[in-house]
Amino acid sequence: VNNALWAAQIWKGLEPGSRIEGLVLICLGRLGDASVAGRLLKLVETSTDESIRVSATLATGSSRSLEALIPLTQLLKDDQSVSVRAAAATALSFLGKPSALDALIDAFMDGDAAVRQSALTAAEALAKTDFQYDPKAPQNTRKAQTETARGWLEQNRSSLETGGK
Repeated sequence: VNNALWAAQIWKGLEPGSRIEGLVLICLGRLGDASVAGRLLKLVETSTDESIRVSATLATGSSRSLEALIPLTQLLKDDQSVSVRAAAATALSFLGKPSALDALIDAFMDGDAAVRQSALTAAEALAKTDFQYDPKAPQNTRKAQTETARGWLEQNRSSLETGGK
């Protein structure tokens, strides 16, 4: 908590859009400060530095802000950067919301194996199950495994949403 207060005090005095502001935002997000999620997402949109975009994406998930679910889902689906898409999958797992599973399972069919692996790891962490999915398998095999994962999700959706109760 003291670190978060210290970082917040520094942040107030920084020039908007500066690299240092971005780094402080990332620190605040990683400390679980949900109030910075919107600024982190703006940083992902505007930065040309790939490492800042990836770090800001991960920090957005660490902030555990519920408002981050849809923007992170969009990053996973649409961002041109493989690294940002993979980070978005991981960030979705940090949110801890089973509602992210639909987007993560959709990402099982991403064009890049690293994104598929990140989506698998995140989905298995959220669902607490082994999807028996191979991100490096041929496309036809991955498609069948993805459909199996979707079927599992439909069968288990209500228990996931209620925390297994």
